[in-house]
Amino acid sequence: MNIISETFVKECKKNNSGFDEVVLSNDTSQEFGLLVWSTGVETLPFVKKLDVPKDEKTGRILTDDKLRVKGMENVYSIGDCAVIED
Repeated sequence: MNIISETFVKECKKNNSGFDEVVLSNDTSQEFGLLVWSTGVETLPFVKKLDVPKDEKTGRILTDDKLRVKGMENVYSIGDCAVIED
């Protein structure tokens, strides 16, 4: 097993030898049989600047179970920038 951190995946491909290969941001490549790819998510700068209620831990926009921004009517937030409160 080979664990690589502090880098990102640029490309997954078959190399000239016919093996699966991943090319990393540090321009190294690794052949693999099984690739487990784990990524992190960071709040976008645009979302950080919005004046709306946010989760203290993640910085994501707080919503209710219907994806409405907490304390606002007819304003919704979805996807990676939102978190349902409770």
